[in-house]
Amino acid sequence: MDPQRLRDMKRALGQTLARWRRARGLTQHDVARQVYSTRSTVANVECGRQVVDRVFWAQCESLLHAGGELIAGYDDYRSLEAQHRQEQAEAARRARWAAVLDSEMIAAVGSPEWSRDRGRLPPMGDVGSVTSADPSAVSVPAPHAAGFPAVRPEAVVEAAIQGVLVGGLRGGDKASQAGDTARRSFGGTGGDSDGMEGDMLRRVLLQQAITALAAGVSGSALDVIRTGLASSMSGQEAGDVDVAEWEEVGEEYGRAFYTLPPTSLMLHLAGDLADLQQTLAGSRGSRRADLSRVGAQLAAVMAMSLAKTGQFQTARRWWRTCRKAADTSGDPATRVWVRGQAAVHALYDRSSSRTTAVKRADEALAISGGRAYPGTAEALCASAQACALVGDATRAQFYTSTLTDVFGKLTGGVTADTGSIYQWPQRRLWHALSYVHSHLGQTKDALRAQQQALALMPDWAPAARAQVHLHTAMCLIRDGHLDDGASHAEQAITALPQSRRTALVVRLGHVVLDAVPEQQRRRSSVAGLREILTASASPDVA
Repeated sequence: MDPQRLRDMKRALGQTLARWRRARGLTQHDVARQVYSTRSTVANVECGRQVVDRVFWAQCESLLHAGGELIAGYDDYRSLEAQHRQEQAEAARRARWAAVLDSEMIAAVGSPEWSRDRGRLPPMGDVGSVTSADPSAVSVPAPHAAGFPAVRPEAVVEAAIQGVLVGGLRGGDKASQAGDTARRSFGGTGGDSDGMEGDMLRRVLLQQAITALAAGVSGSALDVIRTGLASSMSGQEAGDVDVAEWEEVGEEYGRAFYTLPPTSLMLHLAGDLADLQQTLAGSRGSRRADLSRVGAQLAAVMAMSLAKTGQFQTARRWWRTCRKAADTSGDPATRVWVRGQAAVHALYDRSSSRTTAVKRADEALAISGGRAYPGTAEALCASAQACALVGDATRAQFYTSTLTDVFGKLTGGVTADTGSIYQWPQRRLWHALSYVHSHLGQTKDALRAQQQALALMPDWAPAARAQVHLHTAMCLIRDGHLDDGASHAEQAITALPQSRRTALVVRLGHVVLDAVPEQQRRRSSVAGLREILTASASPDVA
């Protein structure tokens, strides 16, 4: 897709907003005031520089009575944007797999038919019979259809790893040995006389491995993939693994935390944590300390992902492991960071007292020794929020003032917003101030912080945007605008895909609901908010 098409669509969407605004005789300031935004944001949208989020467009649609044109235009734009990103990801996937698979197999795996049929694959005992799901692709014979016996899925996957990763990437004698190993897995005797060339066999084997994974073999088959991959590393011992590679793994998960649904992220993370455990077991000295630092990061990502899905009890165990790993590393920045994150997340855990959050924050600040780390800012954020929850405005003000000072001391690399949880960009500061002022009922300061936060909030952080909108809803309710506040909260949650309606968002939605005076909770707008919260909560969240 030509990126210019997206730019043209964004500009046309802005022009549509301007046309409806003028038709209703409103200025940009009028619109901004009534949709709880800023004049500069409205101006940027109208000239095609910004798109902002669905809540903004839903409110503009309601204000301007645009007959659905505005919200439909926004949805069309986001759909086209998603298509563009999918095409980019597909191109990257094809480039990565080109070294192992031929173009026909890549097309088969990426076809809509393959994706559609993944949920109704045959029982795992018959995995060997599945062939290419793309009827346009060259037919790939199933092993037992060619005279091979049916095999266990674990053997399929192990053979695939040996036959593809070893044979496809190394070549030479080892490739031949790998091909023989794969043939023996299917009852053959090795050599070319088995009636299937090595390249074709590897193609079949990889397809079977992909099929096994798609069918949900997340236990033993995944373990076979992991151990099979480890055994194909030219005899390299786990202790020889480059620490820099593991550090990059940690960085990748720091970015994926914002972009992947938590359940998907945890599945990937579990495998890497298992590998890291083995690597740590064979490491000593500074290497062990460095790997423990990565382990603390990955354990924290797991704990935060569990919190997102409402599994707070399990998350608490991961936070304990996380602190132990951080302390083993001896790295003060990591020790402070994990405790700061644990403190903030404890505020959302109904089974965890405010005292727990304060304790973790105090630990982080003591370890920091007055130094400005990302975790220092996170701990001060938790302390300010904990004070706001009990209405202690004086201490909350002290912590937010200290937080602002610490933010000014953070390096540019830390405050740059490149999409990693290990950074602490300015939007986090405004988000924290929005939380504190909203809970204290300081609505004027809260609305200013919300406008700043939303202006800096990227599209890839929709849940964070929703949280700020929920702060706005809380302020509206506190100021007596009950229907506007309840409707704003409902729109904020409805705008999120179901997979992004995390426990943290739902819990905050309940805080908004609780802000409504009890005698007013029969209002239809409030009932609508209650319904969307009930529908959004998983069994662990309710």
